[in-house]
Amino acid sequence: MKATNIMITRKKRMYIVLMALMALMAFNTVQAQEHPLIGIWTFDYTTTLRAAAGDGKIGYDAMEASEKERVRSFYEGRRFAFNDNGSYQMQQADGSLRGGQWAFSSNRDEIILSDGQQRFTYSISFVSDFLKMRLEGEKGEAALLRDWYLISGR
Repeated sequence: MKATNIMITRKKRMYIVLMALMALMAFNTVQAQEHPLIGIWTFDYTTTLRAAAGDGKIGYDAMEASEKERVRSFYEGRRFAFNDNGSYQMQQADGSLRGGQWAFSSNRDEIILSDGQQRFTYSISFVSDFLKMRLEGEKGEAALLRDWYLISGR
């Protein structure tokens, strides 16, 4: 009888541990789904340029072909890695790296990127297969390409 009770108790413990592990795995999956920003994103120059508007578009259209090529080579191929610990890294088209910290705004529709010297605020949305980042504030108003479209490279 005692051995039977011990076996039942062990089975109950195993069941509880198994259920706790499954709950933890489900929680981690839900967390990852709640943060679609986490991962690696590549700048889509063609889509970004197609969406350009306002003064940035007017300025771009007025550029000489060689200057447009410099703009393309500056942006095309940029990669962003947003990590779940609040750090980010950006690999620029020339291969150089920049990074810092990122955080969501209180309503999670903006991210703030800080590299220790500068802060940039981007409104974010997920459009089709893209992460759309719109540079806000005075910096955005003066930007050549205010709306950036990035493709997930998870």
